[in-house]
Amino acid sequence: SHNNSASSQNITLQNASLYYVSVNVPIEGDASNQSVGVHIMLDGNEVLGGGARQGYISNQSGHSSASVHWSGFVYTTSTNRSLSIEVGQDAAAGTVTVLSGQKASMFAQKLQTTSIFAARGSTINATPSTDWNPSATSSVKWTDRVQTDTSLFTHSTTSNAHQITIASAGNYVLSYTDSISASTAYVSPIVQVYKNDQPVAGAIGSTHYIRNAGSHSKS
Repeated sequence: SHNNSASSQNITLQNASLYYVSVNVPIEGDASNQSVGVHIMLDGNEVLGGGARQGYISNQSGHSSASVHWSGFVYTTSTNRSLSIEVGQDAAAGTVTVLSGQKASMFAQKLQTTSIFAARGSTINATPSTDWNPSATSSVKWTDRVQTDTSLFTHSTTSNAHQITIASAGNYVLSYTDSISASTAYVSPIVQVYKNDQPVAGAIGSTHYIRNAGSHSKS
């Protein structure tokens, strides 16, 4: 439930369930090395993996606008939880506004209990396992499984945790999000989806960029 005039920042998730949430914030700034962080909050606490920080603005050579976007799942085991989206300075100071003529947008949908696989991870199949910018590509290990339809998806959190086996042919919606930090300048990892050890055409993300200047160390 939601009210446009009273506490409009809050959306009440009435049921204990898994929810799909998507947020987009188009921004423009007035200073170098600005970045806005977007935080997905549940009852005032950021959900696991609920940060987005791609909106870097160098304010050089005409680069004064960007966008911050997040899509993923929010899981609650109790009723009437308050969902909100918070923003804040994530690098250099200065004024950042929503792009002229535009608006921030968000979408939330309660998901069914079938045909779903949802999981989290913080390590990859490399050494060190916490460095998400390896010189050779490495797979994310999904060690925290939140919801699985076992009639359709097979997965282990301990053995080959990077692999999900899908039992039926068909079209599947895939949503991926992450948030990283680095102490090195110009870090820009890519994310590529693989099927049967082959890259899926078009299923690539390259929105990460860390300037490591003006306090910009996250993406």
